[in-house]
Amino acid sequence: MSEPLRCTGCGALLVVAGQRPDVIRCEYCGADNVLAAEARTIVAQDSRPFLVKLYRAIARDFDLDGIQDLVKRLNGRLPASYDLDYENLPGTGDVGKARELVQWCRRRKCLQTLVDTVLSVRPSIDLS
Repeated sequence: MSEPLRCTGCGALLVVAGQRPDVIRCEYCGADNVLAAEARTIVAQDSRPFLVKLYRAIARDFDLDGIQDLVKRLNGRLPASYDLDYENLPGTGDVGKARELVQWCRRRKCLQTLVDTVLSVRPSIDLS
């Protein structure tokens, strides 16, 4: 059995429901706790089957407002030079926006950041 995850800020046990994102925010002190890559349960793959599964999961579990919030959260994790603007993201409807968001991240080699962001908001999404 693995060690329980503890906050680096206050020592509280971290709650990790479902899949683990790369950063877990402590619900007590608000500190961000970064997990090592080997602690992740979902590793993004630049393969057609994984990309389709990812964009379908986003379209299924996020409405347009949710995708817009996802873009804001993603921007907070990406270098400032990336600056993804939801309004300029091609595609219409949740399926189109989700597909274009996945492709945007694939082209910029930040799929893992997208996967981690999705799982931090919706930890129950199954991408395995």
